[in-house]
Amino acid sequence: MNVFELVRAVGLTLCVGVFFSTTVQAEESETASEEGDWIYRPDLSEEDVDIPAIDTENFEISAFTGVISMEDFGSNTFSGARLAYHPLDFLFIEGSWATTEIDDDNYRRFGVPLFDEETETVDYYDASIGLQLMPGEVFIGKWAFSSSLYLVAGIGSTGLLDEDLETYNFGLGLRVLATDWWALRVEARDYMFESDLLGEKEMKHNLALALGTSVFF
Repeated sequence: MNVFELVRAVGLTLCVGVFFSTTVQAEESETASEEGDWIYRPDLSEEDVDIPAIDTENFEISAFTGVISMEDFGSNTFSGARLAYHPLDFLFIEGSWATTEIDDDNYRRFGVPLFDEETETVDYYDASIGLQLMPGEVFIGKWAFSSSLYLVAGIGSTGLLDEDLETYNFGLGLRVLATDWWALRVEARDYMFESDLLGEKEMKHNLALALGTSVFF
């Protein structure tokens, strides 16, 4: 075999090799494309969620109403108002006033009236400190609202039968922000004071459950 025949044989071999290589690559590309059509690609786009936060103002004024169980006098409705200042995100200071009416019907039946009249107005005044424990969110349908669970405790006075009784209170509450300036509050407190109205001086526990609304300004 001369040199010319050798070069022709090598060239022919190279051409056949390139042809088969190109064919195989084309088939693999077509197969990958067909398989890719069956691959599920999830939509990872994010939706904007508008979660209200407390307004930049630090003062909060609220009104509330609920039920208070006065020891020795049963349960009665009560209502009041509060003014709070939020110096820190997790801490607030507030003053509150509440009022209710109690009666001595159970004692009058046995001829032992406790009051000059059948009913007596009771007023509560206190200054308290609140500590936000668990900030989070409350979901209603597709809407999310900022919320916080808090503890509150304070000292004040209870006006009963022309007496001002030193009163301690502590409780637990939940604040839900409907907007950045408007909130709803659910709260339970125990108002405690010493009284000798029934003859023996002892600590009285008066449990209250209230629902309120507040605005920040």
